[in-house]
Parts: sequence; C-alpha cells; structure tokens
Amino acid sequence: MEEEAVVEQEQKETKSMYKYCPVCGAEVLKSSRVCTECGSSIVPIDETKKNESPLFGWISIILALVGGIGGLVMGIVGSFIMKRYINKRRCRIAIGISFVWIFIYLMIIIITAGN
Repeated sequence: MEEEAVVEQEQKETKSMYKYCPVCGAEVLKSSRVCTECGSSIVPIDETKKNESPLFGWISIILALVGGIGGLVMGIVGSFIMKRYINKRRCRIAIGISFVWIFIYLMIIIITAGN
C-alpha cells in the first residue's frame, strides 16, 4: 500500500513539472518558454501583456498634443509593438492627434504662402 502511494505521489510530482505545447502537443518543462520539438513560443499571452507599461501610450499622446512629430512616430511604432488593447488604442489616438497637427501646419503654410 505504501509503495503504491509513493509511486502515485512521484507520478503527480513528475506530471506537475510538465506542460504541453499548444502547437504540437509535446511535453515540455513548465519553466520552458519555447517548445523543444517545434520551437514555438509557449509563454501565455497574459504573461507578455502583464510586462507591458502603459506609459508608452500616454507619452505618445502627450507628444502628439504638443504638436511634435515624436507623437506620430511613437504612435505608429506603439500600434505595432504594443500587445494590450488599451495601449494600442492610446497610440492610435496619438496618431490621430498628430495628423490634426499636420493638417494645421499645412493650412498655416498654405495661408502664409498665399499672402
């Protein structure tokens, strides 16, 4: 009886050390970030989103409000590299604000060139 309990406990401990690749189904260590069989990433999406700072989106909005081209650049870059929806949204808002400034700058140039 005791031997069966020990074997069961060892099986549970061994099983808890592994997880499965979502692409190929191979058994990999829980601490692994890449599957050893197919090479695909096995890091949960939520874990990568947790590490993302909301400051990037806010900084791009602030730069766009100031009228600098930095807001446009940060907005474009951020909309591609940010993973969380709220950060992507802030970057897209910064792009929109920057385009408004570009329109205003062009209007000023056209009006002053006509005089």
